Amino acid sequence: SQSFEDDFNQNAKIAMEIETDANGKVISANYTPKGSTGTATQGMKNIAYRRAFQLKVGPSMKGTVIFNFVVK
Repeated sequence: SQSFEDDFNQNAKIAMEIETDANGKVISANYTPKGSTGTATQGMKNIAYRRAFQLKVGPSMKGTVIFNFVVK
């Protein structure tokens, strides 16, 4: 489980379909409503998109990553 801190003001889950290259670098990320909550704002989707490219993932993978936004 990887953790990030960012600027948002409500709880939500955002699902992103990601794909990695042979080195495990994320090369594509797309929001998907399946697995996301209706409380997700466009700003939170933008954060999830940006953060998806910072993930450390295995090589040549496709799958869904859930970003769980929790207000502290």
